[in-house]
Amino acid sequence: MDPDSEDKGTEEQIDIFVLPDGPLIHILSQLSWKDLLIVRLVSRSFYNFIHENYGLLNRKKLKDVLIKYDENCEECPFSVKLSLDTVRTLFLNPLFNDFNMVKTISFQNDEEMSKFLKMFDIRDLHILKIPVVKNIDIFDVLSRSLQMGTKIEILDVCRLEEKDFTSFRRFIEKLSSINKLVIQHICSPSAEAKDILSDLSLSSFDTIESFKISECHETKILSIDMVTDLFRKNPDLTDLIIGSMNIEFLQIVFKEFFTMEQPLNMRCKNTHNAIFLKLHYGGEIKHLVEILSNVLRELENVQELDYSPEPWRRATFVSSKDCKYCLKRKHKISKYVILCEDLLNC
Repeated sequence: MDPDSEDKGTEEQIDIFVLPDGPLIHILSQLSWKDLLIVRLVSRSFYNFIHENYGLLNRKKLKDVLIKYDENCEECPFSVKLSLDTVRTLFLNPLFNDFNMVKTISFQNDEEMSKFLKMFDIRDLHILKIPVVKNIDIFDVLSRSLQMGTKIEILDVCRLEEKDFTSFRRFIEKLSSINKLVIQHICSPSAEAKDILSDLSLSSFDTIESFKISECHETKILSIDMVTDLFRKNPDLTDLIIGSMNIEFLQIVFKEFFTMEQPLNMRCKNTHNAIFLKLHYGGEIKHLVEILSNVLRELENVQELDYSPEPWRRATFVSSKDCKYCLKRKHKISKYVILCEDLLNC
């Protein structure tokens, strides 16, 4: 007798579709994701059903995923600190500390870590922190673990190299929204400005409220178009941090920020809106302050403030104008440029 026919007949006898989809999904939702991986092997019907409906299964939701990589640890170089959705305030209040809710787990390799993350629902994350990982494409690993439409409130990327732009783009295309994006260091041997938002698939987002990106010492790929497009496409963007050794670029950004038109889609809140541009410079900061102070002569309604309480804050410039599009009630929109001293070490 044909073994395939025997298996097929056995599977037909054990008809899992006697129950409607709803109750069956409810039953499977009571299993751990590890158990579901075993159940998939029972039959092709189980495998297909779970694969088609795994997004509806009630896995434990994660809120914070902080990944670390220690190249000096040969046995378990990867570790993940995670917290469940039910304890989002845990990090803010140690009185709620519960070892069962927050754990740090180590892994021997990236494949093991990826399989572990698939056991949880990570479609709505508060924080995802991505480390520097040598010789492993960490963005490819994570894109295999994420579902389409994932939302991330804070995405913190330690370093992004040009060789990883393609895999980073695939990773980003899995996301539906980001509120705060941090790229601590972007590294490229190119000295030519690039369309970073398009190259990294960030141009489709309109949810970014805070964005930080810093070039490595030898990198000069950030452009003024990136700045104007960010504000044009993200009406709630109020905090932009740019780090660069390219003093000519910083000078252009400074001038463009104060002269660009208020975006038409900026949401009026009938309050005193404030927009901050922080420029981090790793060279002689006094020289940059002098250059930008001279640019003030070309600008209207922009002044330099004397008050700088923090030692790293070397100069602050401000402009305040009436909102152009608020018809109900006039309010001010203030733009601040803060110059900061930063080593920009990569």
